[in-house]
Amino acid sequence: MNQPPKGWTTEAQVVRVKDGDTLVARVVREFDVRIENEERNFDAPEIFKPSSAEEKALGLKFKERLEALLTTETLEEVVEYLPVTAIHNGSQELLYVKKVTKVSKRRFKDVVLYIPQDGCKFSNITQLSRIGGMVFVDGVDITEELKKLEKQ
Repeated sequence: MNQPPKGWTTEAQVVRVKDGDTLVARVVREFDVRIENEERNFDAPEIFKPSSAEEKALGLKFKERLEALLTTETLEEVVEYLPVTAIHNGSQELLYVKKVTKVSKRRFKDVVLYIPQDGCKFSNITQLSRIGGMVFVDGVDITEELKKLEKQ
């Protein structure tokens, strides 16, 4: 699916990933979004109340994949000036040496969030409880990417 049909569609910022099929998105406020596809048949294994250790392990794998799909990594330079004592012409001088370190920073990508018109109770949006919706990152429905894990 390339473009969502009628419903509520908005740009959203990902705040965090809760588990393999739920993320917290910021539109105006934060609320849980249960990731769905058009058929509403996607359900990742649970990690909070799993039926077995195997389900929890697989649920953690889904969560890890969802986080990978939703994050981007950049390198940022951190500059520090470190004091060094030097002896010059018999006297001590305090000098500063510039140290530049590259640090990897992860942040969540912006997404397009689609809440189907027929599948969302208005009270869920206004009360900001967990709602079902489709999430698109870099133009791709992330449900399709997560379903690839089911086939492994």
